[in-house]
Amino acid sequence: MMKMSKKSTLDEKTHELAYISVLVTARMYGGLPFHIARAKQLGASTEDIRVQCFSLCR
Repeated sequence: MMKMSKKSTLDEKTHELAYISVLVTARMYGGLPFHIARAKQLGASTEDIRVQCFSLCR
């Protein structure tokens, strides 16, 4: 997976936010703390992350 992500044209913050969506959708909650922290390091706001997590519930 990491090899594929290095070829992505998405910026790193967008990539992490998308990855958070994938983790939530797949119910793979164990990886969320790491990816949420990484997204925040890259400049994502709490609201950005919340949107990724809860927009999928609609």
